[in-house]
Amino acid sequence: MSAFVVNRRHIDAIVTGALEVARRQRSGSFRWYVEGEGARALTQDNADEIGQMLWTENIISVQTRYPDWESAGLPGPIDLDPDAVYVFERLAQPLTPIELIKALNCYEYQSCEHDGWRESGNVARALVEALTAQAIRYVDGYDDAPWEVPSDLPTVRTYSRAI
Repeated sequence: MSAFVVNRRHIDAIVTGALEVARRQRSGSFRWYVEGEGARALTQDNADEIGQMLWTENIISVQTRYPDWESAGLPGPIDLDPDAVYVFERLAQPLTPIELIKALNCYEYQSCEHDGWRESGNVARALVEALTAQAIRYVDGYDDAPWEVPSDLPTVRTYSRAI
């Protein structure tokens, strides 16, 4: 499996997406639960910090995947400085819910290369899971779909050949 460091705008899109979910919910923050640590919140005031945490998690993952990264450089943005400080810039137009889900899937794929990602208290992973779950609710057609599958849906009989 290969991995790369996502660009800053990718992190901006995730943070913007979380703030957009908070706005849609008429809340001042996007909240998520971290096992063993409790509730966390992303607000406009801590967007730099949360974005830095997300980007650092991604960089750690890529450094783990490519242990000789210092001599070869990290795959990702050409001007990448792994020690750079992240400063959030809100996107002028948030991603659509499906674009946000895809961006979260990409981020998770690039960030899961180290053992810490799978630990129960991983803050970045918990945020990605919570934001994905919330974004799904804003996908077109979600509200119109039935909550429970109707019991009278037609079925098709399938036949299997006994051996």
